[in-house]
Amino acid sequence: MRNKSMDILSLIGWVLSIVVTITIVILSLLPAEDFGNLNLTFPHADKVAHALAYAALGFFLHLALVPSASQKNRSHKPLSPLLRFLLVLSAGFFLGALLELIQPVFERSLELADLLADVLGTVAGYLAAIPFLRLRPWFEKGRRA
Repeated sequence: MRNKSMDILSLIGWVLSIVVTITIVILSLLPAEDFGNLNLTFPHADKVAHALAYAALGFFLHLALVPSASQKNRSHKPLSPLLRFLLVLSAGFFLGALLELIQPVFERSLELADLLADVLGTVAGYLAAIPFLRLRPWFEKGRRA
């Protein structure tokens, strides 16, 4: 029996988006000395970590926002690809900006380069989900059989 409100990929997308967001918030607000023992083997490794975390967020948010076949047949119009992209990009930007602004309260430094890495990671994650989402019709067809 199909879930009437969302399909399994959207559900997975929403759940993992929440998990990734919580993880990003926690890691972003831990005091800097908690990361002092990390052996960063190359310059700007923290920017790569930012980009990877936000790529996961962009990927899972994209999964969450793409309508299933059953949702496409409803009376309301699904989000356009451009609007989905702008929503995912906005989520990554605003989460990153908010965390950068409040990090000084938690003895962390505000860095615009971190925000840039967050945005680039969000875009990369969104784009990485596109080939994965091409499997969605196959996945849904298999579930109906």
